[in-house]
Amino acid sequence: MLEPAPGLRGVTGEPWPGVRYFSTWRVGGVSLPPRDSLNLGLHVGDDPLAVRENRLRLRRALPGDPLWLEQVHGTDVFDADAAPEDAAAGPAPRADAAVTTRRGRPLAIMTADCLPVVLADEAGTVLGVAHAGWRGLAAGVLENTLAAMRRRAPAAHGWRAWIGPGIGPAAFQVGAEVRDAFLDQDPGLAACFVFQPDRGLFAAGPPQGKKRPSGGMGLDAEQSLRTGLRLVNPSGMQAARWMQAAEGCAAWGPRWLADLAGLARARLLRAGVERVEASGECTWTRADRYFSHRRDPGSGRQATLACLTDPGALQGARWT
Repeated sequence: MLEPAPGLRGVTGEPWPGVRYFSTWRVGGVSLPPRDSLNLGLHVGDDPLAVRENRLRLRRALPGDPLWLEQVHGTDVFDADAAPEDAAAGPAPRADAAVTTRRGRPLAIMTADCLPVVLADEAGTVLGVAHAGWRGLAAGVLENTLAAMRRRAPAAHGWRAWIGPGIGPAAFQVGAEVRDAFLDQDPGLAACFVFQPDRGLFAAGPPQGKKRPSGGMGLDAEQSLRTGLRLVNPSGMQAARWMQAAEGCAAWGPRWLADLAGLARARLLRAGVERVEASGECTWTRADRYFSHRRDPGSGRQATLACLTDPGALQGARWT
């Protein structure tokens, strides 16, 4: 657990020379339910004043104003070095990744099940962040980000990546169109998909004591997820909320459980990233820590922040 600033919590990975990075938890802000409390997204129907206060609290943990993006599940990469110093105060660039070689300039990615990915070279001379949902991942957002980083720093080498919190492999149920989008490019990625034989609705069952709708998965994954939900939220989800989440993310037909982080890892390794680390935290299951659009449609957004620091510096518990 990381404390980037008083009252804020988050998670990070191994220290990297010249780079600091972390993903926020949902605690420490002022937004009201269902986006309580550190919602950082202005586009999810929250009170803009609350979001601005949340962003101000986050800003106190950073060396500069973060560069936010208008994310569209695409593959465009924004060159933060080509933008003026005050670009963070203007309209958010429309892109799903950003790169920089400028020290002290934080880059931000918002997520609520999709993966945030931080990339850098071993010397901490170039930094990239990417928003990798399944669409962007299949379309090449990580490869595009690495290509942009290599253009910005041709001599850089020793690539590394950190995959932040996202929906886990026991919770991400998908249809054939998602599986085909990856396997058509690389059949070896079949290991990242586990077939669900009874074509159920979403993997998780309803709260304890509620009747499960017909067609449920009926596998161990269902029980483990239901147990996880009771651990982090003893009162359970409201039945209507559970049904809304289930109907919003699953349909009848062949279904698979997809390992989104595993897919990202495979794509990164194939693209030449030597070291890949993952947080291993599931946004769907950890309702106490993270927003999840699949679990709670209309939820807030957490953010992943990354910044280049002085050469040779290792990240610590505080950014300031």
